Amino acid sequence: MRVIFYAAITANGMTAKTDGNTDWVSPEDFRSFSTTCQKIGSIVMGRRTFQEYQTLPPQQYPLPDGLTIVLSTTRPDLSLPGRNVRVVAEGPSGAVKIITASGLSQTCVVGGHTTWASFAKEGLVDEIYLDIEPYLFGQGMPLFLPADFEYHLKLIETKNLNSQTLQLHYRVEK
Repeated sequence: MRVIFYAAITANGMTAKTDGNTDWVSPEDFRSFSTTCQKIGSIVMGRRTFQEYQTLPPQQYPLPDGLTIVLSTTRPDLSLPGRNVRVVAEGPSGAVKIITASGLSQTCVVGGHTTWASFAKEGLVDEIYLDIEPYLFGQGMPLFLPADFEYHLKLIETKNLNSQTLQLHYRVEK
């Protein structure tokens, strides 16, 4: 199973404003993000990130036809009409088991900072895409919550998504 992180971040590593707002993310980032998710076929996110997606228009959902895993121990109504959504309380390893049992060999972890940190802490990260947008926030949501992990990364590719947004693609050295 190959686990890929995908995140849009500010130049100082924030993934959202304090209120969760991500309206600063470029259309080119969104296109790259959606294309990557669709190629992979499954995504994993935390409950709060999923609840943000529930409020968006359907065309802004990154994976219209694949498997969506939502990590949540509270199990509120986490569904989207016409989407294959599974709620998992067993954390990253539970998500990986469900994805593997579905016949898929990879997944994209799309947020938020608690979810990314939990996958990193369990050593389940193989690749990382960071789309760096030209913003700085003095306060906001960081890419990772503090957790006990350390990774050495090897740069695979850099790409300009537009004249201001840079994509870094890393492989985790194991």
